[in-house]
Amino acid sequence: MYISSLKNGCIGIDLNAETIDIIYIKRDGNPLRFQGKQVVLTWAIPAGTTGQNEAILRDIVCEIVRLAEIYQCPIACENLDFSAKKSQLRHSGSKLYNRMLSGFIYDKFRSFLVVRAEKYGIEVKFVNPYMTSVIGMVKYMAKYGLNSASSAAMVIARRALGFKEYIPHSWLKTLSPFFAPEDLKDGGFAGGWRKISNWLRKYSIRRPRLFQPDTVLRFLKDSLIEDSPKKAKRKRGKVTVTSTLVETA
Repeated sequence: MYISSLKNGCIGIDLNAETIDIIYIKRDGNPLRFQGKQVVLTWAIPAGTTGQNEAILRDIVCEIVRLAEIYQCPIACENLDFSAKKSQLRHSGSKLYNRMLSGFIYDKFRSFLVVRAEKYGIEVKFVNPYMTSVIGMVKYMAKYGLNSASSAAMVIARRALGFKEYIPHSWLKTLSPFFAPEDLKDGGFAGGWRKISNWLRKYSIRRPRLFQPDTVLRFLKDSLIEDSPKKAKRKRGKVTVTSTLVETA
């Protein structure tokens, strides 16, 4: 028998290379503000012996479940597929992240969370992890002053609450010439979010820069125009004409 309900909101959890981050999201999809700040907590990924790591993870789980008891809300976590996740290393070469991807940290955390939450009547929801980091950075990092992990946790909680994450209007307005019609189906989940992710990676846009979305959008637009096939074609045409004039002279 659960005491938790989505009517009371949801706690989202993001596990990344260095930290475990959580945020409490109200039923309306917005973070709860307490004394002017969002309800956000962060813990470092443990890096001791197996016994030490398990003890730390149990303590973290206890804190998360205690918070869920206070708000009487479910807890949402990514349903990670480590075979797929290994091909998307967020921090190449990070020993901590590679260890997490091996399954040890995540599996232990997940098992401790499920057991503890069940004991106290808290439901744990596992959601699709697709693009949670990119969506969080683009939509919520600057808007709420969150870091990238907390904004991803926000997307995870909202997904459990049933919210759809559409591509922001400002991004569509600025970059619409570079989206194909099929990219924008299903709110961008048909390929639009994937394109945004690829552009951020291709043009080496670091996370802190997304706190200035207007600057990032101008940079992306200029970069995409410069790399567009039409631009390249025009350049090739000019070179051909010049070459002809030289030969004639």
